[in-house]
Amino acid sequence: MGKRDDIYSLSGQVELDNAFITTLIPDDQKDEALKRGADSQNKSKVVVMTESTFMENPKQDKLPKAVNHIKMEIVCDLKADTTINIVKEHVDSQAELTTDASISYKKLKEHVKKQDAKVIKQEDLPKVLPWGISPSAM
Repeated sequence: MGKRDDIYSLSGQVELDNAFITTLIPDDQKDEALKRGADSQNKSKVVVMTESTFMENPKQDKLPKAVNHIKMEIVCDLKADTTINIVKEHVDSQAELTTDASISYKKLKEHVKKQDAKVIKQEDLPKVLPWGISPSAM
């Protein structure tokens, strides 16, 4: 299934964000002191992309969007070049991209039809990027 997914590009409305997902620490590193934050040894950096469509008549208390496809890619770093390469590989050039205003996302607008980069307060994150992984879930 993964090989088949690689031939499809996300199109239309695409939301992109980073996630830090807890992973197992290799046995040979278990005795080392853990770093804190994004560079912690027990966190994997993941670029999460979702293709979604707006619903015409969403049910009350439901999101006005429906997710179609999701792609996630584990990355070594969250630098702009890394993110750009992932977008070029997985997102159609005619897509409309919604992101937060991260500095590593600045040049993404050169590779898609439109980019809507917003400064998002933590409490508003589920409304703007609803498919993102909740920090409390990790």
